[in-house]
Amino acid sequence: YMKSKTVTITLALALLAIPLCGQETRLNSAALNSLQSDDEAARTRAVQEILHDQSAAVEQVSAIVRKYASDPAKKGTVKSSMELLGKLRAKDAVPLLVDNLTFAVFYKNTKALQTADTLYPAVSALIEIGMPAIEPVLARVEASSADADLQAGAAVLRGVLGAELAAERLRIETAKASSDPARARLTQMAEMLREKGR
Repeated sequence: YMKSKTVTITLALALLAIPLCGQETRLNSAALNSLQSDDEAARTRAVQEILHDQSAAVEQVSAIVRKYASDPAKKGTVKSSMELLGKLRAKDAVPLLVDNLTFAVFYKNTKALQTADTLYPAVSALIEIGMPAIEPVLARVEASSADADLQAGAAVLRGVLGAELAAERLRIETAKASSDPARARLTQMAEMLREKGR
């Protein structure tokens, strides 16, 4: 676990030092000084520069996920990249993470059963991103027939909303579901949440 955190932090620092379009994405002292300025326009420019740098980093990390998600030899790279997207609270990466919701990384040297948020790195990333993940995850679960999607989706809802609010949200979504199969999937998901809460 500690090694994974170290790799994620190292990747984050490395990405912030990568030049983009001829510009350095590292937060420079000028931007930080401008952020402390008494001039509102200077502070606004500094905020925009810092946000641009983060957006560029999110796009680069997302590109790494897209590039290596189907390469079994790069599972660790994809896992660290997904974790970083979560730490950056990268709501623009939610569709990519939901598309790869059940991308699994198995621990080699563990005797404990992996939970959904350790088995599926997109789950932990979506939990860190929070509310922007709820609707897309529910849409995936409703449209899917895979049990892994149910397990991962339930973990995201529980992680973002907590068990009680997740159960209530599923009750509401089940009542307004547009088809019987979608209603059945959401009911199964609610049951998973109840079992996990016992």
